[in-house]
Amino acid sequence: MDRIEREEAAYAELANDESLCEWPWGRLCPEHGNTLSHTRRGTTCRHEGCERRWPGSHWKGHCDLPAAVITHSTVKKSGQWRLCAGHRRMFPAGTLARILPTATGEPGTDPAGIGLPDGSA
Repeated sequence: MDRIEREEAAYAELANDESLCEWPWGRLCPEHGNTLSHTRRGTTCRHEGCERRWPGSHWKGHCDLPAAVITHSTVKKSGQWRLCAGHRRMFPAGTLARILPTATGEPGTDPAGIGLPDGSA
């Protein structure tokens, strides 16, 4: 199996995991969001005081953070995106379909602060 086939298999596995964000075009810092910077030494978070580091081109991969919301999409065939809190804050335009519970099972909230169309959460 060559590198491209391995990457495609890893992307498919992440996309099919219903507990994870399915954004395929870039990872985020789990605490600070879209703050990753890439150098030949690897990927780091640029947020002041954050010392998170990842090897290689971590920022390029499929997002692997826990999903926080499901939004409506006119782009995907399924009509929905499962997004983590960071990607929801980056792309708040999508109308929420559902807010997912937190990892501890408690009710979640919309990370973008918009809420559901009926005004809840």
